[in-house]
Amino acid sequence: MGTSTDAILFFGVALPDPESADFIPYPWENEDDGRNEWDFLAAKHGVAHPDLPYDNWTPEHEAAYVEYSKRRDAIRASYICTIGYHCSNEYPMLYVAVNHREITANRGYPKEIDPEQLAVLDRDKEKVREFLLALGYTAEQIEPWRIGWWLSSWWS
Repeated sequence: MGTSTDAILFFGVALPDPESADFIPYPWENEDDGRNEWDFLAAKHGVAHPDLPYDNWTPEHEAAYVEYSKRRDAIRASYICTIGYHCSNEYPMLYVAVNHREITANRGYPKEIDPEQLAVLDRDKEKVREFLLALGYTAEQIEPWRIGWWLSSWWS
């Protein structure tokens, strides 16, 4: 087993490190339910998680969860931004990126980047702000965060 470190270049914002003084708890995170940001956004769009028991799983439970997943995934597809992870499996840190402005180079496989891809577009900045607001952050919370190009890594 070896170590793999991948480069991630993205346009968006690196969310504050959970151990930093400026960390703001993730608005979608509730340690009791194990749901993620997409479940949170689905609920905001009126698509409720089916809250099914994990013991005694039935075909009806499966069908309900599959239907919920389809609706949640359609909501996810409606956003131009996503949440990604950098740092490592042991200490994942989050970022928000514009979907089509995220480039990953796996260890040993360099990628050529056309400088035109790196243009900063006001519409992309606005999409990042809108996504952060949809995630539950306030305008005051995101004001100090710099939206732009970030280079990070993922070690697994």
